[in-house]
Amino acid sequence: MAGSFEFSYETPQISEETDHVTWEWTATNTGAATVTQVTLTSSLSPYALQFTKSSGDGDSTITGSTVKTRFATVAPGVTLRGTLEADLPADLDGPVQISGRVTWKDAAQAETVPTAT
Repeated sequence: MAGSFEFSYETPQISEETDHVTWEWTATNTGAATVTQVTLTSSLSPYALQFTKSSGDGDSTITGSTVKTRFATVAPGVTLRGTLEADLPADLDGPVQISGRVTWKDAAQAETVPTAT
């Protein structure tokens, strides 16, 4: 049985000063199998913005406008949670968007299976 994920971001929380934004995310293995080599990748747009902090489940690496959060294994029904933060410049013109995807390997598969939100 293949793994499957539901991945989403909550409504962003913007500071009173409008200079900082925080997103909470969740990812649930909705499949019937334990999966391995799970990577959650989050990206900001415009790409000039940079993540400043990542906390929660998993081992995260921030590289500018991208955060990769990794897990060795995720069992069926397990929900992962975390928070991502970024500073907003005073001269920001237009909306800030976050996008993400989850990739993993099924125990019975040798290939990575992606999903996007």
